[in-house]
Amino acid sequence: MPINWLYRAGELTAVHVPDQEDEAIRDLVRVRTSAVVEQRKARNRLKGFLLRLGFRYTGKSGWNDAHRRYLSGLVMPRPAQQIAFQEYIHAINDATERLKRLSQAVENALAVEGVRGRGLTTYYDYTVASVPEPSAVGLIPLGGALITLGCRRHRIQGREF
Repeated sequence: MPINWLYRAGELTAVHVPDQEDEAIRDLVRVRTSAVVEQRKARNRLKGFLLRLGFRYTGKSGWNDAHRRYLSGLVMPRPAQQIAFQEYIHAINDATERLKRLSQAVENALAVEGVRGRGLTTYYDYTVASVPEPSAVGLIPLGGALITLGCRRHRIQGREF
C-alpha cells in the first residue's frame, strides 16, 4: 500500500527519533532500572537467607517501617550467620544508596534538558516518589514509580502510576 494512502487514511503516526542527548538520558534511565533490579535481588537474597533459618515476617507488607523494626531486632543463632545477615543488610544499603543517587541524576538530567527547551519530559514520563532517609537498619523501600521510554513501560514494585 503506498505511503500517501496510509497518510490520508490517518494510519501514520509521528515518531520522534532520539538524538544523542536523548540517548544519553535513556542510558541513565537504563542504569537506574538495573539498580532497581539489583536492589530487589539483594532484598530477595536476604529474605531467602532468613527463611532458611526459620525467620518469617508475619506483617502485611515488607520493606516498610514495621518490617525494618523487625529486621533490626533479629539476632542470628550463630556468629557466622550474624555476619552473613549484616552483609545482606549492607548489600541492600548499597543498592538503595545507588538507586537514590541514580534517581537524583535522572531528575537532574531531565531538569537540565527541560531548561534548554528540548521538552524531554514529553518523551520521558519519569516520576519517582520521595525516598525516605535510611533507618537504623538502613533498609529503604523504593517509592512507586513508572518509567516510560517511548512505548516501553517499566514497572517498579509491580505498581504503575
